[in-house]
Amino acid sequence: MTTFDLYGTSALTPTELRDGLGSLLEISFHERESSYVGIYFLGGDPRGEHFRILDNVHDDPDELPYTEFPDTRVILEVNATQRPEVIRKLLAAVPELALLRSTAR
Repeated sequence: MTTFDLYGTSALTPTELRDGLGSLLEISFHERESSYVGIYFLGGDPRGEHFRILDNVHDDPDELPYTEFPDTRVILEVNATQRPEVIRKLLAAVPELALLRSTAR
């Protein structure tokens, strides 16, 4: 089973979160740009388990990447992991980060 977890924080910037998670998860994050979400950081293998850090900020609340979490300024997507419990334990070391949603497929 593959799991997709969504975390959020308003206490850290995307850059601060990237800097902390790189060593914690033992991966490198690379800056990317999307016409939909703007600048974001991607780590891992996009064809498998990967992580995306993005701003959830926009002048128009209806244009937020995650409209269901309008008070959460930074989002961490944990995509296509087959080891969600391991990742959750690692991310528990970041007290400013909260699990917002989990979906298993």
